[in-house]
Amino acid sequence: MNAKYKILDGKADNIIATIPHTIESELHKRHLNMNFDIDNKWKKIMNNLNEKNKRIKKLEERFEGIDSIKIKLEIISKRFEAGNTGITTWECTYVKEKESNIRMKAMKKKVQR
Repeated sequence: MNAKYKILDGKADNIIATIPHTIESELHKRHLNMNFDIDNKWKKIMNNLNEKNKRIKKLEERFEGIDSIKIKLEIISKRFEAGNTGITTWECTYVKEKESNIRMKAMKKKVQR
């Protein structure tokens, strides 16, 4: 399975940053309770709550001053609904409610090839 991430300005859809796969997976897991495969090294880091919070906070600080961002995740799976190849796209919009709090809405779209 391959995963691609794009971080876009929530208003203009301009790419404003890139996030390592593991950090982005943790953000999705934290906000959406989605079960992504995370490698063993990342699991060890994420077991340390202080390290996890530090990384998430650092990531959120990168978007300070931006009203909203979109994170587009596209998963290309070889086994997709009865073995057909397909693409699952998650479009997530982070919207700042307060200075340090970020709320996320998510929409899932499945597209079969």
